[in-house]
Amino acid sequence: MESFALNTEAYYLERYGVWRAKTGEAEKSIEILQQHMPLLYQKLFRERQQLNILSVGSAEGKKDMMFLKIIKEELQTNDHGRYMKIFNRAIEPNKYSCGVYKAAIENLPSPLDDQQIAFEIREQTFEEYQESHKEPVKFDIVHFIHSIYYVDIKQALLYCFEKELNDEGHFVCISGIDGIVHPST
Repeated sequence: MESFALNTEAYYLERYGVWRAKTGEAEKSIEILQQHMPLLYQKLFRERQQLNILSVGSAEGKKDMMFLKIIKEELQTNDHGRYMKIFNRAIEPNKYSCGVYKAAIENLPSPLDDQQIAFEIREQTFEEYQESHKEPVKFDIVHFIHSIYYVDIKQALLYCFEKELNDEGHFVCISGIDGIVHPST
């Protein structure tokens, strides 16, 4: 039965990849992030030692790698940012996707391969995460990139703003093919 589940999860990921390719979703997401994220950088990079990111609905990690690459490239242009550590916690309920994500971490592309990024992958739904999360980590960025549709939006927003984001944290959401970005503090 487990092989059926893994095959189903792999099939879903394959179909999702076809959708992404046909819609240009990845390219559009990159464009949106590159356009809007620089507005947040000055606040995010102030005299910090570490940047904490919570990614909800991480799938196989491609969206997280894209997001981290954009941030890492900007950090490289900032003297203080070059030495900043990044902690990325990923929440993804799909076991197969988590396995693909873990494999991707082992073969990080440049500029993500510099040992300054720590990853934690949690194989659980966002609802399970909310129930189990008791750690004092506060995040600078919480992002839902094409994943907000899978949760109760009102509940997720309240939880993120009350429990996950630090005082100067930002919530980033891209939804739909055209994408909507809502950086908030």
